[in-house]
Amino acid sequence: MSKVSQRILLTLALLVGLLSGTASVRADVKGWLEWRGPHQTGVSTETDLPEAWKLHGENDLWSADIQGGGTPVIANGHVYIFGYGGEGADLQEIVACFDAKNGKKLWEHRYSDFISDIVYDRYAIGSPCIDPKTGNVSVITSAGLFLSFTPSGKVLWQNSLMETLGRLTFTNGRTGSPFIDGDFIYFRFLTGNWGGDSPGRDRFYAFDKKSGKLVWASAPGDTPKDPSFSRPWFDWYNGLRVMYTGTGCGNIVALNARTGQPLWRYPVSAGGFSSSIILYKGMLIGIHDDENLNSPEIGGMVAIRIDGKGTPAETGAPVVPSSVEV
Repeated sequence: MSKVSQRILLTLALLVGLLSGTASVRADVKGWLEWRGPHQTGVSTETDLPEAWKLHGENDLWSADIQGGGTPVIANGHVYIFGYGGEGADLQEIVACFDAKNGKKLWEHRYSDFISDIVYDRYAIGSPCIDPKTGNVSVITSAGLFLSFTPSGKVLWQNSLMETLGRLTFTNGRTGSPFIDGDFIYFRFLTGNWGGDSPGRDRFYAFDKKSGKLVWASAPGDTPKDPSFSRPWFDWYNGLRVMYTGTGCGNIVALNARTGQPLWRYPVSAGGFSSSIILYKGMLIGIHDDENLNSPEIGGMVAIRIDGKGTPAETGAPVVPSSVEV
């Protein structure tokens, strides 16, 4: 994607986000708090939005010349952006805060890459997320620095995931975004560590959002083929808070969001999911672009029923039969 296209996408996201800033969202903080928006769908419920986007700045409230592959997030009149600037050895990823009305930069932090194999300036492929209770902002850099800031830019905590959990990096720079639910802040990534965590897996982690300390880790799938940054969908099922998502091993999985316990998995693709799963009328719907397991065609969309499939398993994640597919 060209730098011009990235800036156009940024200003588009800014306008949508700013308009969404008046919407009532969970708890106390208002705005577009994560890249999927207040309803996990990527859709704004605002009205009176522009019917067409003009490419020469006529729709812009203001613009910021910053590159990246994510979406700004907005809360309480502030716009938070994860991007990058500079080239070669001078390239740094940037977490910045702007005044939503006039575009004035209020604060920023810059971080250099280290020990990664990212190429082609594929940095900042992810978005910040905002805690709906406190307004604190969290982000993960391409090199695996897990950071949390106050709305005024003070660093609350920092965790180097490459050092503490064996997070792996890849040339395509697929980092993704953290996501918050209740008292936890979650992230998923490929890791290869020590002991029982030594095999390479697409693992899910829950951290205490106040301290950044690890609460649980879970590897519900099989050996992954691809990194995945599919954002989980959170819901209630049979009294459990659950998260549904696609994995790097081509499964749609369900986890207990409070303990990490795998509930079930449904194999779909020979490769990983990148797009997020959505929940619609009792069906989980996902898309992928790799080899299907049930046909010779490449790529597909699948819908599966979740009725009666939410009972926790004693061990592991049982594979559900193809009869669940709609």
